[in-house]
Amino acid sequence: MGQYLWLMLDILEGPHQGRKIFDQLNLVNPNPTTVEIAQRTLSAICHATGKLQVSDSEELHLIPMTIQVGVKPPKDGYGERNTIRYLVPDQAAQPAKATPSAAPSTATAPSAPPRPATAPWNRKS
Repeated sequence: MGQYLWLMLDILEGPHQGRKIFDQLNLVNPNPTTVEIAQRTLSAICHATGKLQVSDSEELHLIPMTIQVGVKPPKDGYGERNTIRYLVPDQAAQPAKATPSAAPSTATAPSAPPRPATAPWNRKS
């Protein structure tokens, strides 16, 4: 149905240091709302890393950033799942809410195999 950009984030510090967390962005999809959500998330990642102009997702690899991870309760027959909030440096300096699952962690993004931000079939190389 769509094309995904998969992210694997390594937690560098905080209570979950050494763990990995995953996110996926559905940047190519017939549903415009789905694409808009993915584009907003990619924008948040760019702001969190300080790289506002990127032409390829590889430009975001191995750049530390602060994320806030929460847990969404089970819904519609699906189990609970993580939610990731990518924090810009100003937000990262502010204290997080007192829930352990929402504690900010520093992560690098993404350390998964390189995947272009532009769909591979649209690249000129």
